[in-house]
Amino acid sequence: FRSRNALWIERFRDNPLTQLRQSVDADLRYKKPFDLNGDRLVLRLQAGLHLEYDLAYLHQRDTYDEPTLDAYEWRIIGRETFIALTYGSLELTFGRQIVAWGQGYVLSPIDVANPLDLREPYLVDLEDRRLAVLASRVGLYLGDHRLEGMIVHEAFFGLKPPPLSSFSPLRRLLLDDPLIAQALEVKTLRYKEVPDRFVNQAAQSLGRWTYTGHGFDLSFYAASVLDRLGAVRLPDPSEYLQDEIDLEMWHPRYTMLANSGAVPISDFLLRWEVGYDLDRPFATIDTSSEGFNAGLGRYDQIFGVLGLNYLGITDTTVMFEYEQHYLPENPRREGADHPIRILYPIEQPQLMLRVDHNALRERLNLNGLVLVFGIWDYTGWLARLEVVYELRDAVKIGAGYMTYQPVDAFS
Repeated sequence: FRSRNALWIERFRDNPLTQLRQSVDADLRYKKPFDLNGDRLVLRLQAGLHLEYDLAYLHQRDTYDEPTLDAYEWRIIGRETFIALTYGSLELTFGRQIVAWGQGYVLSPIDVANPLDLREPYLVDLEDRRLAVLASRVGLYLGDHRLEGMIVHEAFFGLKPPPLSSFSPLRRLLLDDPLIAQALEVKTLRYKEVPDRFVNQAAQSLGRWTYTGHGFDLSFYAASVLDRLGAVRLPDPSEYLQDEIDLEMWHPRYTMLANSGAVPISDFLLRWEVGYDLDRPFATIDTSSEGFNAGLGRYDQIFGVLGLNYLGITDTTVMFEYEQHYLPENPRREGADHPIRILYPIEQPQLMLRVDHNALRERLNLNGLVLVFGIWDYTGWLARLEVVYELRDAVKIGAGYMTYQPVDAFS
């Protein structure tokens, strides 16, 4: 059982009540070994369910549109639910799974196997943001090596804030156009994901080879996946006459090749990710005409993440991550007067600093997180500070503060 309650400080005079979310997580795990002709066969079953209801949306309910209520008021989310068979060095798994990829703790472009819950960005840690997907997976252990293949059977792109909600990255872009803003004033705007969740084109394939050596870890990845972020396509002008408007989010397929690794060096742990996206789709804007003219462009992309953990302070972990992307054919290099540009400054660096400290025999945890988006193409930063105290076994209470500080264009 979990209760998460929050106030929005900037709205004290209006409606500061942001969250009164009560949730229940139910999990069932079963493990049974069998003797099969002298060899050991292990059966594992796991089922999980998350239920949540937010009482905050009973207050001033008429101020929220239907998409916001659908996204935040209540949810039933399936957690990991699968059957797994292990026979010697072979493991087969089928069902809803969560599979973490890469070495990045917060910044990880390699982590493409699972969609994310982005309704309140970075308010919870990555472990809680990953959502299970229906997949078949086979793993083969050969000494220090592990070979793994995975087929994802659904086009599920996670949970995102509605198009006009406070956390939406499109809100400012849509409402900056006076004509579109006027048309949307009395409309209900929803996302329509393309492709649909269960169609033939939804299957995605992923493969990984991992080597756990003496003093270092090394992994290589290859994947053919649907772009998780997606690119928006505005409705036809005739659709603005309807009361409900579908805002299509297109998720084309692309190919990723990548490597990650980790090496301990004295009191430090060096981590990295490096990869190449082939024909990666990006949302674009045509600035040659007035209004928000969104489109879709495809560009090859090189990316990397460098992470460093410092473990030299007792009961304290300091983490730093730096993420950088580079597009060899970025349209911005065509000159300032080029009409096409990528919607977000994708080549901006991202920096993360996190500090965790445990005290009182690990009953008290203090953690802080700072994320900076961009240096020369600066778009903002966010910070989170949290204190959690374990009153007794499995009973915890905590308090925290989070601030989002985007530049005006993304406010």
